[in-house]
Amino acid sequence: MALIIIIFSTLCILGWLFQLPLLKGEILNSPASRLNSLLLFLVTGGSLLVLNRRSSTNINLLVSIIGLFIFLVGFFTTMANITGTLIFSIPGLEVESRPLSSFNFILFGGALFLFSRKKFFSIAQIFSFLAGLIGYMGLMIYLFGAAHILSSNIYSLMAIYSTILHTLVALSLLSLYPQEGIIRILHEDRYGSYMARKMLPVSLLAVTLIGISSSFLVDFLGFSANMGEILIMVMVVGFLFPFILWTAHYLNTLHHKQQLYQQRVKIIEGFYEDTLEGLLEGVLVTGGVNEIIYYNSHMQELFPELDKHVKKLNDFFQDRIPELKSYYNKSRTEMVPISIPAIKIREKYLSGWIIPQMNDGIFNGSIITFSDVTKQKEAELVRESSLKEKELLLGEIHHRVKNNMQIISSLLRLQGGQFTQEDVKEAFTESQNRIKTMALVHETLYQSDSFSQIALSLFIQKLINGLLSTFQPHGGPIRLESKLDPVKLGIDQCIPLGLVLNELVTNSFKHAFPHKKEGTITVILQKKDQKIILKVKDDGVGLQNRKLEDAPTLGLTLIKGLAEQLDADLHFESNNGLEVEISFQETGYDERI
Repeated sequence: MALIIIIFSTLCILGWLFQLPLLKGEILNSPASRLNSLLLFLVTGGSLLVLNRRSSTNINLLVSIIGLFIFLVGFFTTMANITGTLIFSIPGLEVESRPLSSFNFILFGGALFLFSRKKFFSIAQIFSFLAGLIGYMGLMIYLFGAAHILSSNIYSLMAIYSTILHTLVALSLLSLYPQEGIIRILHEDRYGSYMARKMLPVSLLAVTLIGISSSFLVDFLGFSANMGEILIMVMVVGFLFPFILWTAHYLNTLHHKQQLYQQRVKIIEGFYEDTLEGLLEGVLVTGGVNEIIYYNSHMQELFPELDKHVKKLNDFFQDRIPELKSYYNKSRTEMVPISIPAIKIREKYLSGWIIPQMNDGIFNGSIITFSDVTKQKEAELVRESSLKEKELLLGEIHHRVKNNMQIISSLLRLQGGQFTQEDVKEAFTESQNRIKTMALVHETLYQSDSFSQIALSLFIQKLINGLLSTFQPHGGPIRLESKLDPVKLGIDQCIPLGLVLNELVTNSFKHAFPHKKEGTITVILQKKDQKIILKVKDDGVGLQNRKLEDAPTLGLTLIKGLAEQLDADLHFESNNGLEVEISFQETGYDERI
């Protein structure tokens, strides 16, 4: 509409420049629109166009200044009309002042200023409505053909094109902020606003047409003024009757649609209520301020005290489910569904969910569900109790196996002490160390939290410390170092690996440092890509041109056999001592419980 105002004003200004009576507005006994008024209309249309399309601090400030300028021009022109002094006139184009047009510019300037500042929308809309009413009145004077019977003073108050522009500007201002002020009533999503949007233009058009038609008929048929009034009354009644019938029909249609909608809502509500009642879970629905909106019969079975007197969720939490309150607050704060683990309430175990409901990212209530999981929880407790008993029994077995192996080790030590031959005593000591190695596996398992895997680094450290105490009970020249990664290993692989380590460290103590020579034995444990690597190396005499693989000793036979059991790669290297590396793939532990 602002664009129409700009185009219309521009055409009228061109009429002045080229002296075209039709464009100047010299029709229907109307004088030409004043040039300064047309310029003000052009500026006003531009301001409305800018406000409609973009909004910023600088734009609003510019429109505020323009509105204030239009207000001052209208004010001073009105004062000039009162005092009889012409202002803002152009030489050669002077016409009589038109008070109503000047007054309208006061209203337009004030409305434009208030709209640009985004303040007092209702006042600005009232200003716009009054200005539009004045413009509509001026236009009706010409359409009713009453201009020729008015005095020159009254007639000169407004030109016909000015009345059209005044009406357009008023409508454009009223449409500027439809969601603000008193105009927002027409744009609300309600029946009254909807009916007003339908009835208002129809009523305005009907009243205008009735007035014009009655005036034409009076002139054409030569009726008196009284007859004209009667004719207007008849035409108004003729319009109102079908209009009221149409309004009633339209309202009945809306009412019927509302009834159908309410029926559908009841059907849907019944469906969901039947669905919720058919669930084997308790369901409770809350609102945005923690009020209890709905709960099904299963929820009331779980909580018999849940009745009409419990209106708030805090009343429900109080002395009933104190644990639930923390879960509810967490769900409300984090805006995510929260699972409620099995909690004991009275003699039952209940679990469920708290699902928050959101509206535009704001908490708007929740759905709380509960299921009776008493049987499942009791079965779980029985299983846990049974598993604990089996773990205790298994621990006791490991403990007794370790004790029995220690007894066997003690028997071997006593038996070996009865012999004087060094080779026989040495054989008994080696067997005793092997048995101690296997006993250490069961001891480590007994002391650990899990019976499926052993902390290999802890086991190796205990093993090599025991061997050090065996071969150097009072200290000696040989040092034992270790670099152990934190690795866990199942018992099926830990026992043969421990025996291999026992043989390798024992071999280094016995043969790497003859004549009590000083040296270092290093044990390295690594894990790379699910592969476990164990290295035992010393800085002793090495193999001295011998092949350890071909030595027919019991220790080497054990190492080879245990390596095959582990499906391991065995590698020997003699360079400034002896280094033995055994690597194998970690396998899963077969559960026995």
